[in-house]
Amino acid sequence: MRKKLEAIQCKGRQKFKGVFLRYGSKCNYRKGRTLTVLVADIRDDEGELMCDHMWFDFGDGFENIELRPYDTLEFLATIKKYNKGYRSRDKEHDYRLSKLEGIRKVSADVFSF
Repeated sequence: MRKKLEAIQCKGRQKFKGVFLRYGSKCNYRKGRTLTVLVADIRDDEGELMCDHMWFDFGDGFENIELRPYDTLEFLATIKKYNKGYRSRDKEHDYRLSKLEGIRKVSADVFSF
């Protein structure tokens, strides 16, 4: 579980930074295949590591940005609790970043990991 995200979830929309690694895809039951984006080394505005990686849907705002591996991104997001697993059979919960806004590339000298 992403304990650090859990601890700050009540703070509302926050700024995060992360490193784009690659594109991927997932199979949705009703939509077919959906393009995804892998962002690693996700940190808060103060530089504290929040989670090692997170997958996002390509349509969450990434479609207007030309991304190359190891591009550093900055964005605003809220933290949301969700049930893990297929159709939540396991009833285990975790935390993710959702409602991404203002996604932009930042230069390497602004954020280093």
